[in-house]
Amino acid sequence: MSKAFKQSSHVGFLGFFKLNLLYGLALGQLAGAAYLVAAIAGAPVHLNLGDWKIDGLPAAIGILMLLPVVLGLISLVIAPVLFVPFTLACRLLGGFKVSRAT
Repeated sequence: MSKAFKQSSHVGFLGFFKLNLLYGLALGQLAGAAYLVAAIAGAPVHLNLGDWKIDGLPAAIGILMLLPVVLGLISLVIAPVLFVPFTLACRLLGGFKVSRAT
């Protein structure tokens, strides 16, 4: 099996927007899983939701569910700011490779 590579130096705004959202969601899942592992290992994990204050394993499960949503929303807010530097960097560095598994 071989991979097909395509060299590109142009990314549309909507494509960059979606990619940034997916990276935010993935980072939230990774960080939430780290909090869950830390809680299982006995580290103090706290979740404060206004008047609700949760500790321990229930807090880690709450973080695992809420953090991807929060980081996804943050990445959507940051995407328009990062789009112009990303496109300039692509032009200066000669683009980027996109691989597609076949």
